Amino acid sequence: MSIARTLLVPFICAGVVAGAAVASQPEAPATSSPPAPGIDGICESVNATVLAGGFQFTEGPLWHDGRWHFVDLSAGKMWALNADGTGKEEIRSTRGGAGLNVDHEGRVLLTQFAGNVERLEGETWVVVASEFEGARLSRPNDVVARSDGNVYFTAFGGASDPGGGVFRMDPEGELHRIDKTLGGPNGITLSPDERTLYVSDYGARRVHSLSLDEKGAPSGEIKLFADLTTLSGAGMADGMAVDEHGNLYATGPGGISVWSPEGKQLGLIPGRATNCAFGGEDGKTLFITAGRSVKTLAMQVRGAALGKVMGGASDKK
Repeated sequence: MSIARTLLVPFICAGVVAGAAVASQPEAPATSSPPAPGIDGICESVNATVLAGGFQFTEGPLWHDGRWHFVDLSAGKMWALNADGTGKEEIRSTRGGAGLNVDHEGRVLLTQFAGNVERLEGETWVVVASEFEGARLSRPNDVVARSDGNVYFTAFGGASDPGGGVFRMDPEGELHRIDKTLGGPNGITLSPDERTLYVSDYGARRVHSLSLDEKGAPSGEIKLFADLTTLSGAGMADGMAVDEHGNLYATGPGGISVWSPEGKQLGLIPGRATNCAFGGEDGKTLFITAGRSVKTLAMQVRGAALGKVMGGASDKK
């Protein structure tokens, strides 16, 4: 499936929003450094390779149709790159595009700070969510899907914002708010068995988990999974990814911290990061959005998405 080009008026984020302050900060110049030791069983080295640069604020990493995709939130553009970083292509304009993923039918999902969630149907982008109980969605941020048709996304507005929270769009298209306790819901991802939903709280620098039942609805209260305030370095709790063993990769202070399914920190991939996603033909590359650049890191584990391990024949499109 090719992603259609759609011309939209670029959206300029006004006011104080997640990422705006970070995007304005100068990025440290790239320096050469000796290979750093990796994380046992995860990666042989934590030194990522820059694929492309010159952007304003990259987000929404995604492997789709044999290419890397991402958005430049501040510039209002969606981009694609070949696996080796060549063939840079502008896919479309966005209105504060922030998150990308695919649903159970392989359709691309896009969240936009302008207040909507879109889905690519054929060659047409269709708005599938824009308000809840009469309130405009407040800065939809990140999105993930289950293999049964459920879609989950965050809207960055805090607990007092009628359009903010964590949302579930069920297979019939009905929207449900499943949490409104977090001050800044941001990154979102699922465990490999699709029964645990992880959500980051941006300013609080914490990751929370929420158990799901067989239909995808919450089956308990949201609870703390990882406290990123214990880490040193710059960064807030942002995007996340999960590998085939259920380990969670959480962007935040100091880089990308790796956590076991039991909540034990396994290591840190240092460097600025706003989000990350697994991909590549074998599913063993971590694609990292890093502010003004995008990077890749070779891994010893595969990613997990839509209830399966990445890198199988069905993923090589």
